[in-house]
Amino acid sequence: MPPTPPTCNACLKIYKFHDLDEDGIRDPDEPMLEGVAFDIVEGSDVHHRVTDASGVIEICFPRSTLVLVSEQPRQSGGRWYTTTPYVSAQFLACSGVTDLWIGNAEVGIPETGGGGMARKVGTLGLETLRGSAAP
Repeated sequence: MPPTPPTCNACLKIYKFHDLDEDGIRDPDEPMLEGVAFDIVEGSDVHHRVTDASGVIEICFPRSTLVLVSEQPRQSGGRWYTTTPYVSAQFLACSGVTDLWIGNAEVGIPETGGGGMARKVGTLGLETLRGSAAP
């Protein structure tokens, strides 16, 4: 009987969290973020994945490989930015799991837009108000 070839399971685990204090490190009170889209590129293959209810993506390959990780832009009640510097190229070794923790913080959009203009929703749709006082 021929020997069984060795198996390889090279895995990447992405953890996405809401970095409330914007320090790039997950603290126990910081929630995980569900529904954040990533592209994981291996060679010419692009694997689209979204964080689950636990804020996690796990993807495995049958060989050691180099992948590129790219978070997709999103809008959810404001603008988000990444607080954790990370290297988008990750080498995944057989029989190992590479953990990648990535924090995001939300930046609110000022109501005035910084230029003396405000927006409000009226009964007829979106109206732009000019000046410092609303009619």
